[in-house]
Amino acid sequence: MTQDRRGGDRRADQTVGVGRASVSELQLTVLQLVAAGHGNKAIADRIGRNENDVKGIVSRLLLTLHAANRAELAQIAAHLDVIGENALAPQEIHELLRDSPVLTAFLRGPDHRFVFANEAYVRAAGIGDHLGRTIAEVFPLTPQIVERCDDVYRNGVTIRSRGPVEVVDLDGRRLLDLSYVLKPVHDDEGKVTGIAFFGLDVTDAVEASD
Repeated sequence: MTQDRRGGDRRADQTVGVGRASVSELQLTVLQLVAAGHGNKAIADRIGRNENDVKGIVSRLLLTLHAANRAELAQIAAHLDVIGENALAPQEIHELLRDSPVLTAFLRGPDHRFVFANEAYVRAAGIGDHLGRTIAEVFPLTPQIVERCDDVYRNGVTIRSRGPVEVVDLDGRRLLDLSYVLKPVHDDEGKVTGIAFFGLDVTDAVEASD
């Protein structure tokens, strides 16, 4: 690790662009680890700092990137890959998430209750506003997604669909074929509190191969 003459971590002074905001390289590293689903203790171990330092860094990131919580930080990192080459203000990033063609949703708690879903997700689901409802209520005839959410929440691991999953509505009619990633969301103590869902509608590709 590169240090200055006072023994400090020089990464804290070097800045990197994230949209129109600037963060230090150390903050960028923490943002990437938050996006990967790590809690503060795990991040502290990885960067060689204590948990209070990490909490302070995360708090500054929330302010700098105008994010409401760690889930929104993960969204920003996931959609922009944290490369800092996009000339987007934080509010524009939020609009990008809302309007993105990537199906994006956040589920909270062990029953996987929707707390965020972008427009692409709502359209693909074929239903109206389902914030506050559980994924089992929204997709009762697609139990494999619920089972995989249970695995992610229980074990804190990222799960990717092994192939297209057919999603059906309440009447058993096919809505779409979906390829997706489920990532755990952790609180400051490293406990899994929710799941981030990112999906792609691959219906056209599946139909073309039939």
